[in-house]
Amino acid sequence: MNEFLSNKKLALRIIIFLLFLSLFAGILFSLLIKEIALTNLAQNDAKQRSEFIFEIMMVKMQEGWGKKDLEKIINRLNRMHKGLTIKSYRSRKVAEIFGEYKDEKRVVESDSLIKKAMNGEEVFYINNDGSEVRFIYPIKVKKECISCHYNTKIGDVNGVLDIKFSSDDISIPLNQMITYFLIFLLIFIIIIFAVFYYVITKKMVDPITRFTQKMEQIAQSNKIDQNITIDSKILEIRKMVAVFNHLISRIRFYYDKSIKNSYTDTLTGLPNFMALRDYLKDIDSPTAVLFNIDRLKDLNDFYGYEVGDFVICSLAERIVESIDESGKVFRLGGDEIVWIKEGDIDLFELLELLEKINYEPIDYEGGEIYISVHCGIGKGKKRLIEKASIALQLAKDNNRPIEFMSDKDENEGKNELYRDRLEWTKKLKEAFEDDRILTYFQPILEVGLDKPRKFETLVRIKGEDGTIYSPGEFMSAAKHSRLYLKMTRTIVLKAMTYMREKPYEFSLNLSMEDIADLPTKNYILELLKSFPEPNRVIFEILETEEIDEFDLISEFIKEAKEIGAKIAIDDFGSGYSNYNYVIRLNIDYIKIDSSLIRNISKDKNSKVVVESIVWTAHQLGLKTIAEYVDSKEIMEEVKNMGIDFIQGYYIGKPMENIESI
Repeated sequence: MNEFLSNKKLALRIIIFLLFLSLFAGILFSLLIKEIALTNLAQNDAKQRSEFIFEIMMVKMQEGWGKKDLEKIINRLNRMHKGLTIKSYRSRKVAEIFGEYKDEKRVVESDSLIKKAMNGEEVFYINNDGSEVRFIYPIKVKKECISCHYNTKIGDVNGVLDIKFSSDDISIPLNQMITYFLIFLLIFIIIIFAVFYYVITKKMVDPITRFTQKMEQIAQSNKIDQNITIDSKILEIRKMVAVFNHLISRIRFYYDKSIKNSYTDTLTGLPNFMALRDYLKDIDSPTAVLFNIDRLKDLNDFYGYEVGDFVICSLAERIVESIDESGKVFRLGGDEIVWIKEGDIDLFELLELLEKINYEPIDYEGGEIYISVHCGIGKGKKRLIEKASIALQLAKDNNRPIEFMSDKDENEGKNELYRDRLEWTKKLKEAFEDDRILTYFQPILEVGLDKPRKFETLVRIKGEDGTIYSPGEFMSAAKHSRLYLKMTRTIVLKAMTYMREKPYEFSLNLSMEDIADLPTKNYILELLKSFPEPNRVIFEILETEEIDEFDLISEFIKEAKEIGAKIAIDDFGSGYSNYNYVIRLNIDYIKIDSSLIRNISKDKNSKVVVESIVWTAHQLGLKTIAEYVDSKEIMEEVKNMGIDFIQGYYIGKPMENIESI
């Protein structure tokens, strides 16, 4: 801080500098005035003396005085005035009439100043040290002079008066006058600058100093809820204070707005996760109900994100209206909304709310949108939202509207599935980074042939220690960690690359999620177009997931078959409305679900269902494939039923390399 100046010190320094500058200018100006005044006064004084002496001499010359008489008068004047020297010199014309003096002639010829005066010019001269003044006055012929000086005319120079005197007679009084003037000037300037400093300090410096002090107080205290008041009539200072107060008010406005926004969800207007964290600090026994909209991504893809946002806001409104003042509702982000309540939740009230959400449509621009939600209930202050999230995931996995998780459930290991998924998510990410996502191929034998000509592509993960993991161990984690689509794209690319130069047909498993995701679908179709023989590619659509988007499935099947691929329905017999799919979808193969094949030699009902599927498929011109054929007994059964292709461990296990086939 030492390197900076305060306003008062700066003003004082400026005034002191100006004071000295004014004094210096005053002294310099006084010296200049003195020099000019001294010259003018000396010249006027010398001229007056010369004219006075000439007039005396003129009178005496008219009375008939000669040269020697005049010199007596001059000598007397020289004696009367100390430091005064008067001499007279005649011109040549005067010497022609009255005679010439050699000493006088020598002086006239040797003194350039006298010569100059003899030409009619008044000569004024001050010596180098300024102590002596010399004035040479030319005596010019007047009318009355011609009677004696008959050889001249009016205006001619008859001679000169050479007067020398000390400058002290003039400079001493002038110095005293200049000194008095400087003293007066100094006192006047000091008074003026003192008054100026007082006014500047009181009217400008002090208000600005108070203003900066108050600004510093606001900055140190972080209190932006107060304005600054400065008593000043200076317009610029009042404007400066007004601008600062306006700036503070705008800062306060945006600060309050940012605080509000940091605790408020911008879409729904509900308090957000930060607000929830503070809210939970004041609750001793909280219960959290976490709501999640099912398949919001599909809704966004189909209707657009604007509609998806409207649905989220509508769900928030329904929850807030239903709970009345029982607790508080927060939005965590995405499609997750949580209801926090002190104590237990009324399950009957919650079920009524879920029924209202799931069965009453949302009105949007004259149309109706139906949604469904799952919810998870967490209880206990410790890890409340995490428990509700685990319960929500369990509700989805078990296809139940509500699941519950308390501290007791957590201690009993109910969240073991959740922790296992977290661990597998980490393993999956590392496997992608290290290129440990593998393609395995299981042979499919056509009945009547000795060697398989088809293979199903299966996914495996190779652990860091070399262990090979099958989908049952990691697929759930892949779907819940948003890595599933990436895995599909990776497997399709690797399978087509591997099979590019092979002579076999091969199938690739696709789910509804793969087909509904536009980037993934387009990626697969582009790879199919670049494959040299697309007729060797079979897409197996999983039937274990309910196929409720017939338009999407039909469009994909149409595009894939136009390129040359074939289509199979996988796990046929395990889902819903199976024959409806067969009739409506343009497929080539039906893969009968393993749950039917594995018991075909022991369970009469399974055998009847399989025979029905095979008969229907053949009537429709479709080929059938039996999965899970793991014994000779089962193989003989499916052959006798007329099934076209056999797949299972009895035919061959999945393998990474099929060169040995």
